[in-house]
Amino acid sequence: MAVADRWHKTRPQAGLDDGSYTDPASGNVTFRPYAEDWRKNRTHDVNTAERVERQLRLHVYPVIGHRTMRELGKRPSLTQAWIAGMKLSPLSALQVIRTVSSVYIAAIDDGVVTRNPVQAQSVLPGRSCPSARRSRGPSPWSTR
Repeated sequence: MAVADRWHKTRPQAGLDDGSYTDPASGNVTFRPYAEDWRKNRTHDVNTAERVERQLRLHVYPVIGHRTMRELGKRPSLTQAWIAGMKLSPLSALQVIRTVSSVYIAAIDDGVVTRNPVQAQSVLPGRSCPSARRSRGPSPWSTR
């Protein structure tokens, strides 16, 4: 057996052993139902819960709600296109981006995806967040 074949066969087992394995089928869930489950199980105060629901309903679900978590995780360009198309003030856009990033962080923890596309190097806040563009260091729109 070739080294590459052994590596591919042992990689899932190693992931099972150390808890890092992500079942490929778990990424088939679309963003909207995953985010709704996340939102409903969060312990927000009433005002925050209403703001998060409104952000997702108005600014996220119409654009990426129908896409699978796997597709979004593998193609950060979809997240970039969503951010670039937001018609919000810089601070409002930043809040929505942070909410979406929090959904992805939960999805990583749940083993649904392996990375947060909001935090990909190719994803920039764009014109909607000029203050974030000027920042140095970690992405100000990321929550991790």
